[in-house]
Amino acid sequence: MPESASLRIALAQTDPWMGDIRRNVARLLALRAEAAAQGADLLVAPRLALLGAPPEDLARDPAVLSACEAAIRHLAEATGDGGPGLLLGAPWREAGRCHDAAFLLDGGQVRARRARHEPGEPGLAEDVMLFATGPAPGPMVFRGLRLGVMVGADAAGPAVAETLSESGAELLLALEADPFRPGGAERRIDRAVARVVETGLPLLSVNLVGAQDGIAFDGASFALNADRRLALRLPGLAETLGISEWRQGGAGWEAVPQPLPEPPGEAGLLWEALLTGLRAQLMKNGHGEILLELDGTPAAALTALLAVEAIGAARVRAVLLPGLGIRSGRRAAECALRLGIGTDTLPTGSATGAVHSVLGAEARDLDVSPRLRHLLLEALAEVRGALLLSSGTRSRYLLGLMGPGAYAPLSGLYDSEAAVLARWGLERGWLTEVLLRPSEAPAPDLPAGLPPVERLDPILRVLAGEAGTGDRPPLDALLRDGHDRATVLRVWRLMDGAAYKRRTSPPGWGIGPAGPARHTPITNGFTAQLA
Repeated sequence: MPESASLRIALAQTDPWMGDIRRNVARLLALRAEAAAQGADLLVAPRLALLGAPPEDLARDPAVLSACEAAIRHLAEATGDGGPGLLLGAPWREAGRCHDAAFLLDGGQVRARRARHEPGEPGLAEDVMLFATGPAPGPMVFRGLRLGVMVGADAAGPAVAETLSESGAELLLALEADPFRPGGAERRIDRAVARVVETGLPLLSVNLVGAQDGIAFDGASFALNADRRLALRLPGLAETLGISEWRQGGAGWEAVPQPLPEPPGEAGLLWEALLTGLRAQLMKNGHGEILLELDGTPAAALTALLAVEAIGAARVRAVLLPGLGIRSGRRAAECALRLGIGTDTLPTGSATGAVHSVLGAEARDLDVSPRLRHLLLEALAEVRGALLLSSGTRSRYLLGLMGPGAYAPLSGLYDSEAAVLARWGLERGWLTEVLLRPSEAPAPDLPAGLPPVERLDPILRVLAGEAGTGDRPPLDALLRDGHDRATVLRVWRLMDGAAYKRRTSPPGWGIGPAGPARHTPITNGFTAQLA
């Protein structure tokens, strides 16, 4: 039983820098000092707040694990000043195994540590084969209060929460590193409600924020009382510190309700997630300039707008290449003018002639312009030290048409979704009507003979396994939905032949499906679709 009938718990919705343990420790100590100034008793940081998520093989590196252990000791010593305790997520090495763990630090010591019990399922930020699971956890005791701490996947099902409740936990705490997906924050709350109903205990969830390697973490941490009502919710996609006030009554602990933020619209939230990812890519990799190609498509206009919002028009440069055609060329120029970004035009005629001269007569009919385009853009970005952005979407990714680039901010969106977001930008005056390619026209860089994106994207979704077809084969399902057989088979052939191109695509933004789609062998002789 705690010494008093009230407790102030601070929620550290942090954005750790992957592998920069010293920086992350300094940030946690700064947040702890801020929490102390607001009278907090305990500061709670998310899963893997010390190292960053997903750590991939960094969590197997003995030097990294040793640095994490030293950092935990340093943070524990810092809590000897009589201020707030600290509960955080970090790797834990024990008996040659690495665990995804939670550490409770207080009074200058490591008071408790718990390894994640549930392995989780493969996904954008789940290293299911990396971390060893631990035994079913019991409560951590903090100044007399029994905390039921769940790490990551421990909160996804009922088993761990029920074990903690049966072991005497008085308050559930979920340390999360849950990636952003449309509707993901609401699904986390629904999942937490289920844990509250099953145990009768209130629950506090703290989630990472920021981005790492194309994965956004949306924060949106919250507190649920035992009556299943939200008492606190932090804003999404923003690093912040929240204070929750807890009081003990006859029915147990209860968080004092606070005003809840207005939920953002879906398009606005998606836009903020895209910006979060691009800013993180720039800042955490030391880029001070962006280079991109404008080709007159809504995706290119959106990419340019994101670049300007992320870093400012003065540090964005657009490249215009020959072969766009009159209409696309005008759209590209209009986009640059509208956004206030400078442009360069790179003539390729002499380079094309030189390549044909080197290759000889047998290559006279070979179209080398796409390869030259890639080479010129990548060389120019390297000379300027700029981050080269690709405007490739998920539609392009699946077809192996991503194009050059070191980062593809729209690669989680299909062409049709990018067009919807572009119209949203139009409504806010950010883009102009001339930048929105008519929906019935084929995209200029798609192979000839494909349908408009509104009909192409549903085919791609089914063939990529991202749209349920029940027990029916994908081809049968698409034909039943009214798609033309010849068109479906053409798309299937293009996707099947693009396996190696997907593997060489620029890193992108995982805001859509839970993982890479259609990871087929590069050499693949399955042809049943053609029957």
